[in-house]
Parts: sequence; C-alpha cells; structure tokens
Amino acid sequence: MHPFQDAGRPVDERAEDPLSRMTPEEKAALGVAFGRARPEGRLPFELAHSMAAVGAARPDVPNGTEAPVVPYGHGLTL
Repeated sequence: MHPFQDAGRPVDERAEDPLSRMTPEEKAALGVAFGRARPEGRLPFELAHSMAAVGAARPDVPNGTEAPVVPYGHGLTL
C-alpha cells in the first residue's frame, strides 16, 4: 500500500514499531548495550597459532595443538 493512500488514519495506527522488525540477535545486542543483559560466552574450540601446529596435532585428541593462541573454553563472563 502506498503511504499516502492511508493518510486519513491516525498516525499511531499507521506507525510501525521499529523493534518488531529486529532479529533476536539485534535485540540481544540492545539488551547488552542498555544493561538489561550480561554479555557472556565460551569458545567451543581452540585457535592454533599456525597451520604447522594444526598439522603436528594428533587427529584423535580434540583441542590438542601446542600452545594455542586462544585456548578451549576461553571467553567472557561478567
């Protein structure tokens, strides 16, 4: 519908809630930004310092690289 075709209705009936179009991720980010939620999370894998370290790791040992840059479980809890 064209916006000017609805000009006879009150503004509050034509207005759209901007939060209704937001994704859950965007709403969560707003919750953190305004202090309604705490940011927290843990990394479910480790980040190796090089491809050589990945190649040297045993394939049957999860998170088994030598001296990872970011270890398994690293994260944020406030």
